[in-house]
Amino acid sequence: MKKAYISLLVLCTLFSLSGCENANVTSFGGTKEIVLPEGMKFVNYNIESKDNIWCTYRPMRKDEQPETYIVQQDKGGLHISGDGRFVIYEVKDGVKSPRIEE
Repeated sequence: MKKAYISLLVLCTLFSLSGCENANVTSFGGTKEIVLPEGMKFVNYNIESKDNIWCTYRPMRKDEQPETYIVQQDKGGLHISGDGRFVIYEVKDGVKSPRIEE
């Protein structure tokens, strides 16, 4: 019986950790990189739930250069898990915006 209980616990843990990557970032912390479609400029974001992040973007103007944006989740120490972070990259003429080092 003990083996069955441990097997069930391991299985439940694996299922809970195998969900959407956005949910893992918002729940447990870490970083997720998002690359916008070629020639699009990042405008805004909305984290609708722990499973969905919505990015709003528009066509990039000719005089604009690709930029990198960081959306940092701050839980204010209320949770045991770490803070989540989304790094959003723009691409223009096949060139991705620079990577930001931690």
